Parts: sequence; structure tokens; C-alpha cells
Amino acid sequence: MVDIFQDSSILKYILHVTLIGNDGNPEKGEGRGVMLEVLTNFWQHVFDSLTVGAQEKVPNVRHDFQKSHWQAIARVLVYGYARENYFPIHLSQASVAATFFGEDSISSEFLFDAFQLYISYEEKETLLAALAGNLPLDDEDLLDVLSNYKCYRRITKYNITQTVNQLAQKELLQNPSMTVFHKV
Repeated sequence: MVDIFQDSSILKYILHVTLIGNDGNPEKGEGRGVMLEVLTNFWQHVFDSLTVGAQEKVPNVRHDFQKSHWQAIARVLVYGYARENYFPIHLSQASVAATFFGEDSISSEFLFDAFQLYISYEEKETLLAALAGNLPLDDEDLLDVLSNYKCYRRITKYNITQTVNQLAQKELLQNPSMTVFHKV
């Protein structure tokens, strides 16, 4: 699909697909259901191999995936939504909103909520405990979480909220924008 969607004119066409079974023969079926299956399989592959995050995912910058590849994936996203009303719900809401409306439109509350869906459950519980003042700021688990997201700042009760917000911005807005995922 990435190869096919490298051509920007693909968005002008209605695609008809045929699935080839494990035996090498075309499978029965046609129409919208087949296209939905193709889109579902495509996005599952993207989420498994090209994204990071727990419940919500963002594109992961990779050396072997260049601008044209991400643009092709963005075209699959546009095509799937425009033609089939299909939208991959595991994409980070904050990343998608920033793509459509700009980073300035993202409130810190919305970003923090999205970050909680991006990080693991254990990381979320650790951060929430620290933010609530229920965990010492030198706790080993907290330091591990911060280290996982390349935070090198010494955390204090005065800067922890700002620091977590900065980490969320980096992970959900800045890193995905490096993929040129937002430009079709």
C-alpha cells in the first residue's frame, strides 16, 4: 500500500481490491468490505511496526522510512476516511488534532490526557502519584519513567507539572511531526 500511495494522484481514484489467499488464488468478496479489511490490516501493520505508544500511537521516526513513505501513509489515512469513512482510532488524538488545527490549539489538559493513553499503565500510575504529591520525587520508579522519555532535568515540586507537559509535547507533537506525517 505504501508503494501504491506514493503517487499523490491516487486520491483521485476509487480503488477496487482483490485479496490473494495463502494458496495464491484470489479470495471471494468484493466491494467495501474487502477495502475495509485491507485498511484494517494495513493499519494494524503500521501500528505494530511503525508507531510507538500504549493505547494511543504516534509515528516513530526510523532511518529506513523517509518523507515519501510517511506521505504515502498519510494518503492512506485520507483515502480511508474520505472514501470509506474509516479512521484508525489508535492514532493519538493530540497528534491528530495538532495536525488538523495546529499545535497552538492543543490545551495542556488535552495533551496530558493523551499522554496518559500513550504511556504504559505503570508509567501513568507513577506520574499521577508524583504529580499528586504521593510519591517522593527521587523515587526510583519515577526517575525510570522520566529517563524513558529522555528527561534529564532535576525534578522539583515546582517544575514537575511543566516537565511532564514538555515530555508530552515532545512525544506526541514534536516527534510525530518529524515524520512529515501531517503533509499529504
